[in-house]
Amino acid sequence: MKLQSLRVRLILAYAGLIVLGFGGLALIAGQQISKAARDDYKLQLINEVTLVAQGVARAMRELQGGGITQAELNEIVANYESRTDATLTLLLIESSPAQSSDRDERDRQPPGGDQSWPLSKNLQSYPELVGASRDTITIDQREDDEGQDMIYTAAPMTDGPHLLGYVQLSEPASHLQQALYRRWSSLGLGVLVITGIALLASVW
Repeated sequence: MKLQSLRVRLILAYAGLIVLGFGGLALIAGQQISKAARDDYKLQLINEVTLVAQGVARAMRELQGGGITQAELNEIVANYESRTDATLTLLLIESSPAQSSDRDERDRQPPGGDQSWPLSKNLQSYPELVGASRDTITIDQREDDEGQDMIYTAAPMTDGPHLLGYVQLSEPASHLQQALYRRWSSLGLGVLVITGIALLASVW
């Protein structure tokens, strides 16, 4: 009877060590996986907004040259929205001929300065647009006008050294949370399976 009781206690102690050990490893691994998932998500957004900015800039040049119509440009933007599963906003730069020389001078400023391209004062409160005006793609998470948590990024649309405008990409922050949830779910399932096998082995 004492031997049986000792055996049960040994199994419980061993099982506890297994659970604690795998739980600690899962927590450490989960934090690293979450960081990697966030980095992958941000890189994906950066690549998406860069490709969209290049594609829309190309379409805008065709529009100015008479190669496509405004309706066709709108369709191109809508196609990009469906492919990226995000909302795209085009902020076009308009200037009169009298302002063109000033704009050309600003366009020739090297990237990375205080302002590589013009950005109106009413847009300077948006970090992603400020970054785009400095030829740097940044990501900002904030609530929109309806109180929904959103992730924003933006990129300049250029024609050589000249700025055509900015493209702003926005999508719900829940997309990132879903990606993190999938990573944690896969990790949790793996840990449960390995823990279960280890517990069965300890009982055996």
